[in-house]
Amino acid sequence: MDNVIILKGNGIVECRICGLNFLPELAEDKERHEHEHRKIISGSLPYEIREFLKSFGWAVAHGEARANVPKGKWTPEIGKRAVVFAWWTRAVSNGILDV
Repeated sequence: MDNVIILKGNGIVECRICGLNFLPELAEDKERHEHEHRKIISGSLPYEIREFLKSFGWAVAHGEARANVPKGKWTPEIGKRAVVFAWWTRAVSNGILDV
């Protein structure tokens, strides 16, 4: 487990899988961390990953140069699909959909 935890200082650690910063010695933090991993196992994505996918998808969908997208590789439809999948994973993360 040592390879998936980043020490942040003052006892706080960050999980490389779910991105959660927490105090492992606190029972409620430990439970919250386990809950995040159960959500991932059930099909959700961590918040930062969802937002990354969504922002990249919107950039591709709108043809924005800041997306640094190779010409011809991505289309606006693929960008829109990425946004939809980001929304879907948010719904799964929030318990709206049951997988």
